[in-house]
Amino acid sequence: MLLRQRIFGLAHGVHLLLSGCLDKDANVEGVQQAYDAWHAVQHAAIEGVRVMLAEHYFGARAAEAHWQDIARALGLKETIYPSLGTVPLQEACATLPQALTQPRYDFATQLEMNDESAKP
Repeated sequence: MLLRQRIFGLAHGVHLLLSGCLDKDANVEGVQQAYDAWHAVQHAAIEGVRVMLAEHYFGARAAEAHWQDIARALGLKETIYPSLGTVPLQEACATLPQALTQPRYDFATQLEMNDESAKP
């Protein structure tokens, strides 16, 4: 469960940063392209995590739970700005394409490795 909560939190942060970049027109084209490519590969893993967390936190009402409901249940922020600290948004946006290529954002592989290690 902890891995799925972590993955959801990271995916939420990526989405918030993308939204901030798009709102401020900060490296929009490169950021959007990198996000789209990353999301195409990670979508199934993210959706699986979302569904599992919805079931965990909302039980019988899981089908009614939206992304923001899960984010609130996990205590996640609704905007990227507090998480940036002293890092300017422009700088954070510039690093997003490279960050998305790092293993920490390869959710599908993390889940696969976790599932493999859980087998007897």
